[in-house]
Amino acid sequence: MAGTDAPGRSSRLQRARDFTQQLLLASYAPASVLINRKHECLYFSGPTDRYLRVAAGEPSRDLFAMAREGLRDKLRAAIRQASREQARTIVTGAQASYAGSAVAVRIEVHPVQREGEEMLLVSFSDEPEREPRSGRPDEPPDDLSRIAELEQELDATRKELQNAIHELEIANEEQKAVNQEAMSANEEFQSTNEELRGRSCSR
Repeated sequence: MAGTDAPGRSSRLQRARDFTQQLLLASYAPASVLINRKHECLYFSGPTDRYLRVAAGEPSRDLFAMAREGLRDKLRAAIRQASREQARTIVTGAQASYAGSAVAVRIEVHPVQREGEEMLLVSFSDEPEREPRSGRPDEPPDDLSRIAELEQELDATRKELQNAIHELEIANEEQKAVNQEAMSANEEFQSTNEELRGRSCSR
């Protein structure tokens, strides 16, 4: 009898474990999406509809096309920084429009690898609302935390600007190379043209 009860007990434990994991994921795990280097969504986990939506028209897996209004700039900055530094990146202060109201959002990006392919795990979570401190109702919020948040936003903006300047410099160098090739080709054309004229005159 004990031998026949063991498989049943193992099955109940497995179901209980799976159910517990589902509850934990639903209650504590942030809304996340796994993307590749082309920013294509590969897998969704948690309540991502709060931050992402299926755009009208032709179906797209592009993360930026699915991001709700107000999230794209911060999301793009976080992904660029995480990709460039190959390190976990957190950006706060993003605003998403959901159910007719603005939601403060924290974005976290983790560079990961799967079978040699570089990917990014992007997680979203609501930022807690600031509650006024007890005492005087007109008392301002915690200035230090606000300053720290602004400094973090400024740092993310600065890094994004540096990246844009770097990309512009690369584009300028490429344009210079194209211009030099065009000048060289023009000089060769003029030389060939003069040579042909010289031969024509000598006949």
